[in-house]
Amino acid sequence: MRGVSKSIKLAAAVLVTVTLLTDYQTVAGESTNNPIIFEPIPESTAEGQQVSYCPISRTHDIDPFTEEEKDLLKAIAMAEAGNQGEDGMWLVMSVVLNRVNMDPWPDTIKDVITEAHQFASIDRRIESSEECDKALERIRSGDIAPKIIAFETKDSKVLDEYFWPAFTYRDHKFYTKK
Repeated sequence: MRGVSKSIKLAAAVLVTVTLLTDYQTVAGESTNNPIIFEPIPESTAEGQQVSYCPISRTHDIDPFTEEEKDLLKAIAMAEAGNQGEDGMWLVMSVVLNRVNMDPWPDTIKDVITEAHQFASIDRRIESSEECDKALERIRSGDIAPKIIAFETKDSKVLDEYFWPAFTYRDHKFYTKK
């Protein structure tokens, strides 16, 4: 009977593993999997109160980012996804903003980006591209990919231990919180 119990546990583990692997999806229809469509984070609730999980505070008259924060977001997007197009850079900026609003990460864009061993080092002297500027405009308008909080190159498996895989986009794999 012990052998049967171990076989059932092994079969369940294999099923869970297979299910997790098949849940990987690709953004923008780069494979036969269904594309993930990100809905913008709502600006407010029905009562006009700010949504608590929204990583940025928006009003129609005031830009929620300082010039330094805009520069930092563009710099990290260029460093991490400069070859990934507008969507890739938008996804990286979304990761930063989602971390700002989530424990255990710091509460500011600067502190999230400069936290040790989290992102590539940035060089603010690099000019941002037109695609990077468009990605920032999407972020500033409130279009933020929800729940993604980490990424790595899709050939790596380092973050699989700490986060749930969500999808791949070009050569990056994105994750959500476990």
